[in-house]
Amino acid sequence: MTAENLAPLVSDLRRIVRSDLLWLYTTLPSGAAWVAASGSAAGVRDRPPEGLETFRSPTGPRPIPRQALPDGWRAGVLAPIRAPDGRDAGCLLLGWTRWSGRYLARWITSGRLGGAVTGAADVLGAFWAKTWTAHVLEAERSRLRTVIDHSNVCVLALDQNGKIVVWNAAMSELVGVRAEDAVGRRPEELFTLTGEDGRAVCLAAGLHGSVRLTTPGGRSLWTRVSCSAPARATPAAASGLLCAAFVDESAQRQVEYMRHLLTLSVRHELHGPLTTIRGHCQLLEEVLPGDENTADSLGAIQDAVEMMRHVIGDLVQLVGPDPAAPPATRVEPVQVEPLLRRTLRSIPSVAARGLVAAAPGLTVRGDPVRLRQCLLLVLGNAEKYAPDGTIEITAYREGTSGVISVADRGPGIPSRERDLVLRPRYRSEATRDLPGSGMGLYITATVMTAMNGRLELAPAPSGGLEVRLRLPLWADPRHAT
Repeated sequence: MTAENLAPLVSDLRRIVRSDLLWLYTTLPSGAAWVAASGSAAGVRDRPPEGLETFRSPTGPRPIPRQALPDGWRAGVLAPIRAPDGRDAGCLLLGWTRWSGRYLARWITSGRLGGAVTGAADVLGAFWAKTWTAHVLEAERSRLRTVIDHSNVCVLALDQNGKIVVWNAAMSELVGVRAEDAVGRRPEELFTLTGEDGRAVCLAAGLHGSVRLTTPGGRSLWTRVSCSAPARATPAAASGLLCAAFVDESAQRQVEYMRHLLTLSVRHELHGPLTTIRGHCQLLEEVLPGDENTADSLGAIQDAVEMMRHVIGDLVQLVGPDPAAPPATRVEPVQVEPLLRRTLRSIPSVAARGLVAAAPGLTVRGDPVRLRQCLLLVLGNAEKYAPDGTIEITAYREGTSGVISVADRGPGIPSRERDLVLRPRYRSEATRDLPGSGMGLYITATVMTAMNGRLELAPAPSGGLEVRLRLPLWADPRHAT
């Protein structure tokens, strides 16, 4: 609706109320509008009558004071226009250039002709409300069309006859059919759908899940579809509009397939060599001299094999269906002092500058292989970030816990970063120029939590970093093995 469309209406209304002049002021979606009608013509004006730019009346009709009348007017009446909900929709200005107009103006304001003017104002208010409602709805439709057309989700809608009425750009890319070629046709002309069992599937309200979409050209891909329709109790249900959204699952399924292959390869290709290493290590134990150095070396190999088996299990879990699940652990008494000796035997470079002090008989509740894995990660970090100076390794009791402390003389970790370094792939600002993946402390914290323990970080007395591995004490250390 435009202001020009209102000119005939204003002209007819002027004749009905028998005024010489009639002005209509209202606000349309295109902007504020003044429309005027006289005995000779009706049309849109740029401004209101002089002197009446700001004259308003909350109720009406009301006479316009004589001092406010424009030049040439003998009498005037203002009638406000209200929407049905009370919103201000503008006003009507009735003017007379004849002296007899004073009597007509008095009849209108006294009620004799006021009903006709008030009724006209009510009709104009209702018309104004419908115009704005239609404008808001059209703006909302335009916004939704823009959202749908620019969405990565493929969207189509079918009317009650099963023909396509909405087909966005993403749907065109998925099927390979332009919107102008799809609208007005049936979906089965453009693609077919089959379920996981190979049976044909039709678009219908309530359809959800994975389906294979195949085009007449032979292109086939897995998609996830969700269909919905208005509830029967809503007015929209009368249109029978059915909406369907598709999401391409092909890439995700390819990733899942590659993950499955990786899991199988890890299990087969890595477990085999480890079994061979373990077997030959056992043979060497029988043929090599039984001196202490040989036993230590063979023991370190056996420990490394056992550690790798756990790492492989963690990797399989990581690429499996539930990568967030905690690593598998077992619970048994773990004597800390022998565990420290076996662990240091695997890294002679750390053992050479390590100061070890362990409380006699200290036994904790945990998984010996997992605890050794955590120690190796922590000691490896100490060796990398503190290449000089001693590394102090202390094991002690503290309340109901057993604690293994590793303190180095490296740069340490600022207090603001101590929580951040426990996140995967985070590197401290002070050590980002050194090799590493940022996974060591994260893995250690995860494994310690899985054993009902925890990892603690603190500044070392020597100025570096102190890492504490805390586990519950074993209830009866006399039965530890």
